[in-house]
Amino acid sequence: MTECAPSPRSFKSHLPLSLLPSNLLATTKTVYLARNPKDVVLSYLHHSRIFRNHAYVGTLEQFVQYFLDGDLLYGPYWLHLKEAWEQKDNPNLLFMFYEDLKQNTVLELKRLNDFLGTKLTQEQLESVAHYTSFPEMKARDGLVGEGAEDIFNGDIVKKDGGFFRKGSVHRYLGVYMINSSSD
Repeated sequence: MTECAPSPRSFKSHLPLSLLPSNLLATTKTVYLARNPKDVVLSYLHHSRIFRNHAYVGTLEQFVQYFLDGDLLYGPYWLHLKEAWEQKDNPNLLFMFYEDLKQNTVLELKRLNDFLGTKLTQEQLESVAHYTSFPEMKARDGLVGEGAEDIFNGDIVKKDGGFFRKGSVHRYLGVYMINSSSD
């Protein structure tokens, strides 16, 4: 599919490296963006609730257990991260952290600019930082309009927010504990 797009082209995937073409890192500049597992599980839960094709209706506790057990699409998360981390020194891979991107967006965009060789100016990088900031993306949230009700669960979107909800990060990679006892 990407062969049909004009060069240079880009594509995004949530697949682990092992499910992408085996020659990917030999032939392609690849950016891997890692995120705190606590934020991943909460974001993924919301994603799984708002998209009708996922239609998740269970509890947070159940979802976290599925996440920990590696029983969700694209999982287990730690193996996904491990595969990419083992390639972090590959010259065609830029391993980035979402938390760093949120903390110092322009600095991380400079790293990306250098890696991709796009030669953006400081002004252009600042423009990219503004246009891709969480408030700007949230303002362009496309969960409304013709056909949206076929894709998104409108009740969940109204109750819990759209595709872009909070954009916050947790500063630690601690263990996420959930009380599994029932009331």
